[in-house]
Amino acid sequence: MKTQPSRVSFTVLATFLFLVAAFDPAPSEPSRSVASGKVPDPAQLELADWAAGRTGGSLSAMRPGDLQAALEPKRHGFELFRQQSDPLEERKFLAKLPFGRAMWRAAMRNRLDSLLLAAVVETESSFSATAVSPDGAIGLMQVIPETGQLYGKSNLFDPNVNLEVGCQYLAGLIERYHGDMKLAVAAYNAGPGAVTRYGGVPPYRETRGYVRRIFATLGLAIAPEWAGDVPAVQLAASAGRSAGR
Repeated sequence: MKTQPSRVSFTVLATFLFLVAAFDPAPSEPSRSVASGKVPDPAQLELADWAAGRTGGSLSAMRPGDLQAALEPKRHGFELFRQQSDPLEERKFLAKLPFGRAMWRAAMRNRLDSLLLAAVVETESSFSATAVSPDGAIGLMQVIPETGQLYGKSNLFDPNVNLEVGCQYLAGLIERYHGDMKLAVAAYNAGPGAVTRYGGVPPYRETRGYVRRIFATLGLAIAPEWAGDVPAVQLAASAGRSAGR
């Protein structure tokens, strides 16, 4: 007759196996507790890891260089004026402006900086070939008929004619003032007589605002002694602000 195993022996063996399983030293992946009992969205888990500073995943924090690049002011094409830029780069920029190709050709013929010319046209007429001032200045560069006659031109509404006359006149002023663009631009607005009379940029509010605007367009600084607002000197009604005055 065979002896049956004792119930106590089975109980002891079962208890031993349970204890071995409970104290298993094998490492396991830490689990995230889910209060709701739902499995969280993987994208939410990735976002939580990123916020906690853990690496990995497709998310990445903004670097200081990214922030600096985002805050930097966008470069304006006219700022090419103050650089040793490629003439081809300037030409491409002008090609995007109204009458850009005509301005480029006129500037090249008269050895005038094309970006300075474009800044003057923008300030004078906002690139309008049909603009007429109360003083009778005409076209892109707001040339008065008397100045056109000095250069043998009369059809100042023709953009090419207007640019040619205005370029010749402005180039002559730059030469007259030995390359001093501030004086040349002031003379284009108020006339050479006013520049001579005051020995520099006339203290007219309009003229100084005109010079400031062109210099700002080109990304240039201006003389601090008159950069701010100054008392305006009133001109006579006949003292127009146009080419040839």
